[in-house]
Amino acid sequence: MTPSIYKSLSDDEKDMLAQDIALFLREMHSIPLPDIDGLELHVINDYRNDYDTLRETIYNKIPNKSKEYIEDFYKRILNDERISQYVKALCHNDLSCNHIIIQNNKAVGIIDFGDAAITDRDKDFVYLLEDSIEEIGREFGVKVLKYYNHPNIDIPILKANLNDEYYPIEQILGGQAMKLDDMYNKGLNKIINL
Repeated sequence: MTPSIYKSLSDDEKDMLAQDIALFLREMHSIPLPDIDGLELHVINDYRNDYDTLRETIYNKIPNKSKEYIEDFYKRILNDERISQYVKALCHNDLSCNHIIIQNNKAVGIIDFGDAAITDRDKDFVYLLEDSIEEIGREFGVKVLKYYNHPNIDIPILKANLNDEYYPIEQILGGQAMKLDDMYNKGLNKIINL
């Protein structure tokens, strides 16, 4: 699926696609979880680890105003129960439009389960709610959430907004880990120029 393919669909086809994705997610999220320690990706622990890594690696390279932004940003994340308290489920964990296979204007499959994990079920809505040139857009994601019967649509929207704001940090950390200077510098420059 691409944004241009989505735009070419009729309203009924768009609606059916949202229903199909919601059904897929409801089914996947309802799979019983094994009682095995160590399988869950703990969202807050990941944020804490990222925060510690940033403080160790870039604080000597950024101005005080950028440090203040990072401190405030992580304070908002780590102290918000809407982020730390979540429904745990088996998640695709990377459900973007390019992982939805379309045939004859209908969803026929979901691919790329390489990031699948037991984690916050709302992570499966983040890219569906993203407004960017690569994704379908927030209107579609909200429609999926409604068909999913999510109990509080505002929470995954909050998390999608947070994900957008987090992107420069992902670039910094991903660039460091994979030794991709261009990615690292793009993220660092965004943080410095906030």
